[in-house]
Amino acid sequence: MTVLVILVSGLYFLWSSFSKLEPPSWAPEVNVVVYDQDLMQPGWTVFGPNMNANKGEEEHPSYFAFDESGELVWYYEQPGDVITYGNKDLEVLPDGNYLIHIDKGFRVIEPDGKLVFEFDSIDLGLGEIHHDITFTPDRTFIAIASKVVELEAAWTQRPGVNKITTELLVEVDYTGDIVWVWDSLDHLDINRIALEQ
Repeated sequence: MTVLVILVSGLYFLWSSFSKLEPPSWAPEVNVVVYDQDLMQPGWTVFGPNMNANKGEEEHPSYFAFDESGELVWYYEQPGDVITYGNKDLEVLPDGNYLIHIDKGFRVIEPDGKLVFEFDSIDLGLGEIHHDITFTPDRTFIAIASKVVELEAAWTQRPGVNKITTELLVEVDYTGDIVWVWDSLDHLDINRIALEQ
């Protein structure tokens, strides 16, 4: 079956791999309790539940899409080395690809699950991306990251090196290359005492 998918932006694409799927053994059970088309938005409901079935003690990082009747129509299982404990966001980009937030950064995949690129903020020394990732009209991504750094600061009560968390804004292009980084540590006076004793 081929489906014409029309995005909010007005862009569209044909997805010929769409069909009712047999859910994998580790998929969550979904039941539609109330079915009233007047109360529903058309399209799929996509979510990424926290699961740990068949993956040892770690969660099972996956995303599922169900139609209005509760039938599974799409799912994506992230590779075994990708863990997503926090945000389980999936956003449809204007070109029809999917943006997925993972603990070490984010990835963009095609609807069939093929990886377009992955941005690993931790390996690049930018810390852990948290909260939302914004896709810009310039086809770049802007994300917030936290990084723990060690430094000597006069305001601490502990002598020597101390660990502090700094926040960064990171802009990444559609290939995963860094365009721009803003680090709060470059702009804040770490020796300024916020609260006098």
